[in-house]
Amino acid sequence: MDNPQLVADILTSKEFVSGVGGAVIGAVVGGLISYYLQKSNAKASKIEREAERFLTKQGVANSILFKVMQIHSDIAVAVRYMGSTLKRKKENKDDDMRRLWAYLLPRGNLSKSIEFTPEEMGMLIGLGDAPSTNELMNLGIQHADMLHLWKLYEKERGILAEKLPIDEAKGDVMSSMMSDPKFISAQPQIANVSTIALYIFNSTFMNYRDSEKALRGVYKTFKDKLKIPFEIAFINPPDLVESLALYEAELKATGPAKGEE
Repeated sequence: MDNPQLVADILTSKEFVSGVGGAVIGAVVGGLISYYLQKSNAKASKIEREAERFLTKQGVANSILFKVMQIHSDIAVAVRYMGSTLKRKKENKDDDMRRLWAYLLPRGNLSKSIEFTPEEMGMLIGLGDAPSTNELMNLGIQHADMLHLWKLYEKERGILAEKLPIDEAKGDVMSSMMSDPKFISAQPQIANVSTIALYIFNSTFMNYRDSEKALRGVYKTFKDKLKIPFEIAFINPPDLVESLALYEAELKATGPAKGEE
């Protein structure tokens, strides 16, 4: 514009000030609203992501607990089986643990070995529970070894049973076979089967204690840090209590290594 007065009149007019001021205020308010909305959305997204991560951790924790419970339950079955074997042996008034193999029958329907995934172990480490992490790694190996031993025992005892008539009712080799050349020649095989049976005896109860300790450990960690919504009752049924008592009595009577001599 060429007229300075006209420009001055326009800049100082109420309409101009009102219009420009309104636009500026509107822009500022609009910007603030947009900022707080973005901040609120970002906070909500963060909360949602944290909730999703927490639920994911709970899911992984449930998977770990289920696996540990499976292993512990499987070992408990082996404990009961060994307990019934010791009971038959005791009823037959046989105190020689080197003859455990004559009473211990092979187990059928063995379960499959259970492995813990890197994701599961990583999550447990992330919770800061190093002891439980180590226990779980060892537990998986112990369970696999236990299954391998039972399969090996079934194979070796089966070979021995083909050579010698085993009276399963009494859990003994027929007395008439003691001086038989077949019995004498089978001594190395008997010693091998006896060693496996004794190793199963000792490792079964050790594995039970370890699996119970591991289960209690991870359960406490998940309950404290992930608030898992269920309870585990650590109560042994009567038949399991009886089997554990028979084992303890046998240990006191012979010791874990005495029968392996």
